[in-house]
Order: sequence, then structure tokens, then C-alpha cells
Amino acid sequence: MPGRIPKKNKKKSRDAPLHNHKDETYLDAAYKIARDNVIVLADNQRTLNKTYMADVQEIESQKDDSENKKKETKKYNKLLKKERKIALPPVSEALYLNADLLFALAKNLDVSEEEKETIEAILHENEDAIFLAKSLDQRFWFWERHKDFDIDKVNISFDGDKLSIPASCVTDRVGIHVIVSGKKKETIIEDWTVTKVKRQKKSKDCSEFTATFESEKAKDYKYKSGDKISIKVMPVADTPDENMVFQYAVKSDKKFLVFDGVKLERMKNE
Repeated sequence: MPGRIPKKNKKKSRDAPLHNHKDETYLDAAYKIARDNVIVLADNQRTLNKTYMADVQEIESQKDDSENKKKETKKYNKLLKKERKIALPPVSEALYLNADLLFALAKNLDVSEEEKETIEAILHENEDAIFLAKSLDQRFWFWERHKDFDIDKVNISFDGDKLSIPASCVTDRVGIHVIVSGKKKETIIEDWTVTKVKRQKKSKDCSEFTATFESEKAKDYKYKSGDKISIKVMPVADTPDENMVFQYAVKSDKKFLVFDGVKLERMKNE
């Protein structure tokens, strides 16, 4: 039942963590709180997802509204449309933090297989993703069969100062670092901001949306043949260790009357 502290397996694995009784009591209490929080917060995240995937819901003016109110309504609708043009998949910070804690405690307490299935059912109704960003959502499954995200199949485009990536790889809390490793120094470019999110009409999957990011620092950077580029995409910037890394190599591209031209070529992850 939701909110109930799970029973532990009677038989512990050899690698299962050992606690004294007092420690385990505290962990049980923390687990129950995190679990209860996730039950409530998951519904809020699903509402955020639904709103993000739906068309912009404009407010209609009423016949008896004052001219001033009609102007405010028009201004508000215009702002909604403007925000939608750069909107990234939403993440409830409260849910993310509680789910992250819940999974850590579940592992620490070595909860039963049945309890793991219950947690997954809470977060993933009908096995649907709780977070629209697939790279983030896969963290909140216990079973490997759900973790089918393949970074080498992610269709991205990078030309040095502009990065385009499926919206399903990022969130409204994303962080991007581009690390350029040259012969003499390493440069980190991190002032990336979203400038456009292109949506496919009538699409029900945000993996078909393309988010474009640009950087002022990158625009001024002079890439040289032989440079190695690592694009580190952190769906949630507060947890930089959880990331995707895309590799590029800078190669010479000598064209007619262009003697120092370069091209960026994507490399497969090792």
C-alpha cells in the first residue's frame, strides 16, 4: 500500500550493506517520507508533461472586459507564445530530489523485488516515462530492460557555436559544457543558452522536437585542426556527474581560397 514501509528480504545478498538497528530505523523513516512525497509529486510532474506537450492554452477575453484588461490578456497570450518557442521539457525539482533519494535508500535498504515494482508503478503509470528527457528518466527504473537509451543514436548537430539536440535529451534545468582540448591548453565553454525549440506538428514525442543552443564565447573561439571537443550535456545541471558526452574532432578542410579552414566531425563514444 502507498506510504507503507517495505519489508526487507529475509535473505540478504553478500554485498548488501549492513546497519545497526538504530541506523536502519532512521533509514526506514527516511524511505517512507521520500516514498510518500514521490506518490504526491509524480502527479504534478505528469501535469507538467501534459501541459508541455499540449498546444499553448491562450486566455480568451470576455465581452464585458475593460479595454485595459483586454490589452493585458493579449499581452499575456503573446508572452505565452514567446516562452513556448524556447520551452524545454519541465522537471519538478521536488520530485527529482525525492526520487533520487528514494532510489538511493531502496538500494541501501535492499528492498524486495515486489517493492521495486511498486516504486516503478508509482513513477511510471502504464510504463510511461515520468520525465520527458529520456536520459533523465532512465535513472528511475530498477530493471535494465527499461534502460535502452543509446547515446550514439542521438541525432545532434554542432558547428562550433551552435548546438542542436533532441529536446528529449535536455530539461529546463540543463547545463552544457563544451571542452576544447588543444595542443597547449584546454578551454571550457559554458555560456550556452536555448534560442529555439522547433516542434513537429501533432507530435506526441518530444524526441521529435529540436532544441538549439548558442554561445557568445563559442562564436569568438578559433578552432584549430587537431582539437578534440567533448560536449557534456547534463540534463539537470545540479548533478553534473549524470551526463551525456558527445565527442567531436576538428579536422582540416582546405577549400578553394580557404587555406586554414576546418570542419567538425562527430566521433563515436568509446
